[in-house]
Amino acid sequence: MSQAIGAETRIRVVYPKPEQQIFEDSTFLMGGVTGLPVGARLWVNGQPVPISPQGFFAWKIPVHAGLTPVKIEVRREESTPPLAQELFALYGVLPLLVLPAMPLAIHEETLTPAEDIWLTKVDMLTVACSASVDAEVSLTIPGLLEQSRRLMPIQSESSYVDTRETIFAERHWVSPRIPVAGYYQASIPIRELMAASGPQTTPRALPLVLHLRHGQASLDKTLPGTLTLLDAPRQAIIREDWAVTRTAPVNGARLTPQREGTRVQIDGLRQGWVRVRLSPEESFYVSLEALDFGVGVPEGGRPQALAFVKSEVVSASMSRVRLAFGDALPYACPIQLESVPSERMNRLHVRLYGVCSHCDFIQYPPDDGVIRQLHWRQVAEHVLELWIDLHRPLCGYDYAWENGELHVTVKSLPARLADIKVLIDPGHGGQETGSTGLNGLPEKDLNLTISRLLRDALLKEGFQVQLTRNADQDLSLPQRGQAVLNAQADMVLSIHHNALPDGRDPLKAEGASCFYYHAFAKPVADALLAGLTDNRGSCFTVPNYGLFYDSLYMTRIHQAVAVLVEIGFFTNPAEFERLIDSAFQQEAAQRLASALRTYCANVLPSA
Repeated sequence: MSQAIGAETRIRVVYPKPEQQIFEDSTFLMGGVTGLPVGARLWVNGQPVPISPQGFFAWKIPVHAGLTPVKIEVRREESTPPLAQELFALYGVLPLLVLPAMPLAIHEETLTPAEDIWLTKVDMLTVACSASVDAEVSLTIPGLLEQSRRLMPIQSESSYVDTRETIFAERHWVSPRIPVAGYYQASIPIRELMAASGPQTTPRALPLVLHLRHGQASLDKTLPGTLTLLDAPRQAIIREDWAVTRTAPVNGARLTPQREGTRVQIDGLRQGWVRVRLSPEESFYVSLEALDFGVGVPEGGRPQALAFVKSEVVSASMSRVRLAFGDALPYACPIQLESVPSERMNRLHVRLYGVCSHCDFIQYPPDDGVIRQLHWRQVAEHVLELWIDLHRPLCGYDYAWENGELHVTVKSLPARLADIKVLIDPGHGGQETGSTGLNGLPEKDLNLTISRLLRDALLKEGFQVQLTRNADQDLSLPQRGQAVLNAQADMVLSIHHNALPDGRDPLKAEGASCFYYHAFAKPVADALLAGLTDNRGSCFTVPNYGLFYDSLYMTRIHQAVAVLVEIGFFTNPAEFERLIDSAFQQEAAQRLASALRTYCANVLPSA
């Protein structure tokens, strides 16, 4: 609440909260002013700040390490007493301190590796820490590397080791900044360690010990992570259905999720993620918790023999491809699926590992209106590729292992507009409010308003339409995913409103954007964004903020064409005024509905 000095003038700050911790070197104030007298202006820490016609403001301010005082005032002139005033403080998260030479010490949170690791002869062991400057730091591995190996200090023009990750197309701090002064690192080829150790009949976890020395003072520190050397891959079974797989540990891009019962070969572990070896050149990472190394895990051996490929009709817009093997598989093989970019997005590419084809024929049904052609080839001794080409645009796929067979289901866009099922997902809801508008409006409410208007507009265009929620209710991401299956949706439109993270300027970001993940969803995302930002003949101008490929839960849905739409930015005062205008809300919904109708008319002859 503002300190009321003038009887009518009030300042409301909706972001950030008083005493909030900020992890960037800047943040922005968001809020509004009511009862603003003619000629009065808003000042933040002595700087004039623009106010929108309805009294909204957003302003970037620097944040220093530690306490940053903030004073917001409304004055007629800079030298006059304030009509209203808001005083609070922000706290910039302090970077780690450079540790002095004495006494010897280590920043515990910088020890690397921080968790157990498994490595093979093709890997490198990297050990690092932030410790006292000018110290001699070395590593020993009792039972393996008795002669210490020196860690060298990093030489860099930067003051800190960059530990940031990409968030919303920018880089932001997500962990303590680590000073370069006193940061030590060494990389050792595992091949070298294995040559020194000889054959390992049973893999065992080896401790990693750092030794610090400065003059006569010394300090020993055992790292939290141990090292296990693997001479041969370990066999495991994936015990979680739809287990997440990634291109790298923890923060790598996602790959096709694997079904429960999939047999895998493990040849590495980093940060709690194991490396699954698919072929000599290919691998992915899956969580250690998703695996079972217990009794009954089959040993690796010869590849499974593909016996036949058969296509069968499920419905007018869905077909299934069955792949059977010489012996019914008691387990599943790793698989990767992706839609191949093409002009009409009509191809699904399937890649099977641990499979060798003994098949030289493919069976088609008499009248398959979905699948145009199947084609396979053996690209490596244990790697089989299958292409599924469709007559009409691909709008979803799924796969499952049933009775030792692999079933790949593909769905094309229905031939008639009246048969297309659209599921609209109003983002957030219930306890999850989303971002907050400059007047305190929670994003979840406006998402629902736009979604209802879009439903009505799409119904008038001739689509079948449902909502994941039609009230302010809690709805988890898995529940939203299940709603897609329950509705048998062909298209999923997730409706949101955008906001910026700290470290950005709210006055420099505005406009609509669309997000997609699967290649077959990109043409729809393109069409929706083009329609939403088509400002011809309208008093509302919607800038195009851009099209984004992004791994979001609602865009990763693969059983339908899934697109996430950001109507505009809650953090931009001028744009926020447009977003809360009921006339614009009606027009935005109609623009989206017309764009979807036009897209379907272009790809479906009978639409």
